[in-house]
Amino acid sequence: MEFTGQLCIRFFNRGFNPPIVHQKGKEVMKIMRSKRNWMIALLLVSNVLMAFKLNSEKRNDENQGSPAVINQDTTLVIGTPLVNKDSSTSQEELVSIPTPTEHHAKISSYDDIIRKYAATIDWDWRLIAAIIHKESKFNPKAHSPGGMVGLMQLVPSTGYKFGLTKGKEYDPETNIKAGVNYIKALDKIWARIENKEERQKFIIASYNSGEGHVLDAYRLAQKLGKNTNVWTDNVEFGLSCKAQPIYYNDPVVKCGYFNGPRTVEYVKVVYAKYEAYKQLGA
Repeated sequence: MEFTGQLCIRFFNRGFNPPIVHQKGKEVMKIMRSKRNWMIALLLVSNVLMAFKLNSEKRNDENQGSPAVINQDTTLVIGTPLVNKDSSTSQEELVSIPTPTEHHAKISSYDDIIRKYAATIDWDWRLIAAIIHKESKFNPKAHSPGGMVGLMQLVPSTGYKFGLTKGKEYDPETNIKAGVNYIKALDKIWARIENKEERQKFIIASYNSGEGHVLDAYRLAQKLGKNTNVWTDNVEFGLSCKAQPIYYNDPVVKCGYFNGPRTVEYVKVVYAKYEAYKQLGA
C-alpha cells in the first residue's frame, strides 16, 4: 500500500508515465495478488487519474483566463434609469444617472429664488446672481456703512417702494423680489436704449449709482459726440468724466459730482462674474 500511495502521487504530479509502471511491474503484481488489494489499487488509480484531469483543466483555465460574465438581464445606459428587465419596479422608483448636459452648477443657496424673479423681467438669472455676488457675496445679513441691506443691498427707503417689507429687509426672497422690481423700473427709464444687452449695462450702472448720475453721463456723452446707445467707451466715458470739475459743473449735468470710475468698474466686475457663471454651466 505504501508503494501504491507513492504511485498515486507520481500520477498526480507528473501524469501517467508507462516507464515507471514497467520498472515497478513485479512489485505491482505482488501487491495485486489478493482480490482486495486489486480493488483498492484500481479505485485509488481511478481517483488519482480523475484528480489529475481536473488539475490539468484548472491550469488551462488559469493560463487562458476566464471571460468576464455579464448579466444580460441588466441594462446600464448613461442618462437612463438603471433597469432590470425582470423587475416590476415603477419608473418613479428608478434611479437616474444624469448626463453632463443635465447637470447645472450651483451658484448659491438662492438660485431657485433668483431664477423665479429673473423670469418676471426676462433676464438671465445668472446676471442677477452676478449683481448679488457683487453687492453682498450672497450674505443675506449684509449691512453696508451707507445703510444698504440684504442680498441686493437696497436702500430701505428705495426698497419699500418696490416691495421690501419692514421687518423683512433681510429675508432673502423679499429682498430679491424688491431688487428685481427696482431693476424692472430702471428698465422703463432706459427704454430708449433699444438693444436689450446694451440697455442692461445702463440699468446695472444705474442700480449702483442711481439713475440720475447715469442720465447725466448720457447727456455728457451726447454733448461730447459719443454714441449714446452704447455703454462701453461711450456713455461709460461720460460717467467717468463726472469726477472732474470741468464736467460735473457743465450745465447738462443735474446731479453734480460723482465718482464715475467706481461705477464703471462695478459694471465690468458684474459682467466678468456673469461670464464666469456661464462658463461654469450654471
